[in-house]
Amino acid sequence: MLVKRWVLVGAMGLFTALVASCGSGSSGSTNAPVRPPATPAVTGKGEPNGTPTQATIGAGGGQLTSSDGMLTVIVPPGALTADTPIGIQPITNLAPGSLGASYRLTPEGQVFGSPAQLVFAFTDAELAGSALAALRVAYQDDKGQWRSLKSVTRDAAAHKLSVTTTHFSDWAQTTGLKLTPPSKSIQAGESVDLRLEICLYKDYEESSDELSDLVLTCEQSRESTLWAVNGVAGGDGESGTVSEIAPGDAKYVSPDIAPTRNRVAVSADVPQTDGSKILVVSNITVGGHPSWVGTSRTDTTLTDMNGVTKIVADASVRWTWDETDQAYHAIGALAIDYNLTTASCTTTAHFQGAIAGQDGTLVVFDSGSGQQQYSGTGYTNATVMGTSTCNATHTPEPALAFSGPTAWWTAPLPPANVSADGRTIAGSVVSPPGQMPSTDAQWSFTVE
Repeated sequence: MLVKRWVLVGAMGLFTALVASCGSGSSGSTNAPVRPPATPAVTGKGEPNGTPTQATIGAGGGQLTSSDGMLTVIVPPGALTADTPIGIQPITNLAPGSLGASYRLTPEGQVFGSPAQLVFAFTDAELAGSALAALRVAYQDDKGQWRSLKSVTRDAAAHKLSVTTTHFSDWAQTTGLKLTPPSKSIQAGESVDLRLEICLYKDYEESSDELSDLVLTCEQSRESTLWAVNGVAGGDGESGTVSEIAPGDAKYVSPDIAPTRNRVAVSADVPQTDGSKILVVSNITVGGHPSWVGTSRTDTTLTDMNGVTKIVADASVRWTWDETDQAYHAIGALAIDYNLTTASCTTTAHFQGAIAGQDGTLVVFDSGSGQQQYSGTGYTNATVMGTSTCNATHTPEPALAFSGPTAWWTAPLPPANVSADGRTIAGSVVSPPGQMPSTDAQWSFTVE
């Protein structure tokens, strides 16, 4: 007898933030609020957050790369006098203005005869809302304070930062400037509140370290900033306007009709102590929600008294915005392969059909900190023709049609963060060991 068991679990995601261009300009307020002095940042130690790597490096030198490929340690010849196990442990990044992962380099406290080189990689998504010139590399000292190296080599083409050091500790990439949200999608006529946050560097007199600056806690900018929209100071009627509400705070107001040049670049031109300026940009999409296309696959296995049930569902989906529901709905195609194996029979079934608009909902929302999040679900009621093949002691069952119940191709998800650049979303979910049913899900979507 064909056993009906639909236990598909899946996962999907979406992102609407977008990263693009640049500009410069000016705006308003000049009276900074009275605030207490910024204080040195002291944090706890980061927790292990990835697979460690290790290599033995001796007097001849060598190199080691972290398991995520984002940090390479290069030890020159002569820096070590004996074979030494060098390790990289990814840890949570607690540094102010954190950018990506942090890394614990071991042996902690290891001192080199000549400087080792640390080469950090960064992505465009991590750079969103900041700028290359604002990126730094910092380490945590024995007081829990963070120290930013004064000498940093920045390679824009390779997306890398390099520093040299003669000691090992906890190291991290940081940024001194953050504009939030780094990107956002709004309707025509709506507005976005922007905040410029600065993580200052200060070489205190009591510090004897001539190579590094003490990192201060990140705080709202205290200085008036030059704001622009698509390079026009204060913006205009075509692209929208931006005005400074207070030092570090600005409001962008979009036009009543979506601009021709869409993804609008709202920028802050931030003066530096050396007389230079750093431009940071928030990219705003006005008057529309982009469609997203991609695939989701769920592979579910359940073993119980009825045998082993295996269901694979492949969904090809295009998510489109529904103004009435204020959510995305799915259209596309779904293929389901069903297999039930018992001691005596194997039952197979296949379903192929359309995903209709009412078969899925995806919600994308702002978490309140500039990071967008999503949650969603997708399902299809399937009518399936199944056939059984049995061994010699059993008579095969005739073809049998049955409906559902509901086949899920993406499960209800708790809020999850989406990528910072807003161009793609990809991920996977695997059931914890021992969980029933066992599910493996993958999904990938790209802005259309």
